[in-house]
Amino acid sequence: MYRRILVAVAPDHPETIEEMLQVARGLAEPDATIEALSVVSAIPTYIEVHIPKSIYQASAEEVRQKLEQGLAGQEGVERAVEVGKPSEEILAYQQRGGHDLIVLRSHNPTIGDMVLGSTAARIVRNARCSVHVIR
Repeated sequence: MYRRILVAVAPDHPETIEEMLQVARGLAEPDATIEALSVVSAIPTYIEVHIPKSIYQASAEEVRQKLEQGLAGQEGVERAVEVGKPSEEILAYQQRGGHDLIVLRSHNPTIGDMVLGSTAARIVRNARCSVHVIR
């Protein structure tokens, strides 16, 4: 059983939140903390310097609204949105928060995932805590 659970929600798949929370609650201790995190993907730094911060702020706000809609009626779940490379931000957030479990959802791999690796694969390889991947 786990005490601090981080549920990593893909911004383009808020419909998966309910299933992921079911899994998290099933693995949680009675007094556990569950936190949902979505990450807005950042573009490469050499392009980023030419993009106004307001664009990222608007994207983060849109993702926050989707996360809130997906979590409507879900009591006791903390919410957060970060901007950056998803795998790196999820792992950094887990470290800062001291989460002992990351719950995330995998998708069917594309050719790009086979060459570059998926977010889920990078998290599984690099996390310093347990990871539960829903297929």
